[in-house]
Amino acid sequence: LATETSDSDAVKKYVNVIAVKEGNENEPKIKALKAALESKKVADYINSTYNGAVISVVENPGDGFASDVDYAALAGTKITVAASPAPHAEILKVAKEILAEKDIELVIEEYPDYVVPNNVVESGEKDANYFQHIPYLENFNAENGTHLVAISNVHIEPLGVYSSKNTTIDAIKG
Repeated sequence: LATETSDSDAVKKYVNVIAVKEGNENEPKIKALKAALESKKVADYINSTYNGAVISVVENPGDGFASDVDYAALAGTKITVAASPAPHAEILKVAKEILAEKDIELVIEEYPDYVVPNNVVESGEKDANYFQHIPYLENFNAENGTHLVAISNVHIEPLGVYSSKNTTIDAIKG
């Protein structure tokens, strides 16, 4: 019934993001996590594994490493990320491999709900989370007084709408 292009407002709005507590966006370990998730290796994994059910939105995937991060200084560091099991934790496992090349341990904690991952990042218990889109994040912050920000757009999970009677979205009565 409708097709969105990768630069449409809906796609930009509903991308799944990595979120951190406001003020932590420029920490070296957060920059390293962001670079790993914005890598060609992760984009290729997403596109080959999910066959269009999950689509990478990273426009210019890199090699997985940020040029402004001192990876030698981060060796031995742990980065903790709260995530939903699929596809988020699965995608994070690829980033984990990339970070391991620089002796950085990515600890992935899986949560089956959509409240705890934001609370554990807000409290500082976890460094980041990966499970939500921008409207959910903004609403959560407004309703809970949290201070979480998106640092990276990683993927989108497209939605299909089918009808045997209607040929346009506008024809569907709400």
